[in-house]
Amino acid sequence: MRYANYLSRSDYINPIDLCNRLNTYIIPEVAVHGFLTFLFLINGYWVPLILNLPLLGWNAKKYVPPGHKALAGGR
Repeated sequence: MRYANYLSRSDYINPIDLCNRLNTYIIPEVAVHGFLTFLFLINGYWVPLILNLPLLGWNAKKYVPPGHKALAGGR
């Protein structure tokens, strides 16, 4: 709900402040998704595991340097 709250207020928040606030959610998002994918693996849920691997790779790519930070202006 906090994420939706930030998005609803984004029309009057400076883009740099918005990115700084949303950056706090990136690491927990990747961690929870990695944990759930690991649970799929150890419990033998192969179809959900295969469907989640591309998204896990995308999330890992966001986290691995050069950084996981959202930048105002897209740089």
